[in-house]
Amino acid sequence: MMSVNKEDCTLATCDVSISSIGYLPSVPGNAFLAAWFGLCLVAQLVLSTKYKTWSHLAGQFFGLILELIGYVARVKLHDDPFNDKMFVIYIITATIAPAFLCYTIYLTFGRIVIVYGTHLSVIPFRLYTIIFVTTDIICLVLQAGGAGWTQAKDIQPETLEKAINVLRAGLGMQVASLSIFIVLSADFAWRVLKKKNLWNTRFVDVRERKRFKPMLIGFFTAAMLILARSAYRIEELSQGFVPPEDNAEILYMIFEGAMIGLASIILVACHPGPVFGSAWKATGFFSKQPKKGEVETGNAGHDVELISEGKHSGSNIHGR
Repeated sequence: MMSVNKEDCTLATCDVSISSIGYLPSVPGNAFLAAWFGLCLVAQLVLSTKYKTWSHLAGQFFGLILELIGYVARVKLHDDPFNDKMFVIYIITATIAPAFLCYTIYLTFGRIVIVYGTHLSVIPFRLYTIIFVTTDIICLVLQAGGAGWTQAKDIQPETLEKAINVLRAGLGMQVASLSIFIVLSADFAWRVLKKKNLWNTRFVDVRERKRFKPMLIGFFTAAMLILARSAYRIEELSQGFVPPEDNAEILYMIFEGAMIGLASIILVACHPGPVFGSAWKATGFFSKQPKKGEVETGNAGHDVELISEGKHSGSNIHGR
């Protein structure tokens, strides 16, 4: 049987099944998601500019614009599924975009730790950013490199398998990183609930805002949605690049499009700007926070001594 050069293929001369994507992407579905991520991007730009949450905006901007580009590429693939350049754009952007959204979740959680009290965390608050953002960067490199490598011209089967393994490693690391983060988040939540008398009073006004608890639930939900999406992508690649099933796009739109689409709108609705206000800067990575046993000035003009559990009981607020 004579081999077919995909570069010369059109829908009139070749079956869509031999294209890189393997099917004709839905124009309405992918156009809707492109518009969805575009609107989320505009909302993030407006909110982050208003509340000056620039570090948060960085992750949201790159994550959402990559999602937008990815779904525009899928729309274009409907007319020409043999356009491998467009397929590379789609596969890379759709693969790495969620990592940027994870960055904003990690960034905000470090601030949440400060709001309740760094002494309640099992690890120093800066380590949340250092550890998880570092793993995020490694995931980005592996995912982008692996996805791009799979589309190398005239790639041999054994080389393709290596490229897919790199992509799997990136997705696997993202799943592991998110899982550890969720466990640490749950541990911190448990400590917070058990030690209410040791909460940091400096940011009591932040905790009392109506949007604070919904923000906590929203960010946790977004992390779970991204985790589910990444697990799906690993399963999708478990047998390598194989001909897609009849329901391939339906599964993709549910576990990729819907999961990340929901996570994105939740991160808009639970934007940290209105919750933190001016405290966003005061809870930043380089902000100075008290250690156990040190004294911190609270909102009401009192000093707050952050004591270790077991040394004292009752209130830890001492008027000076």
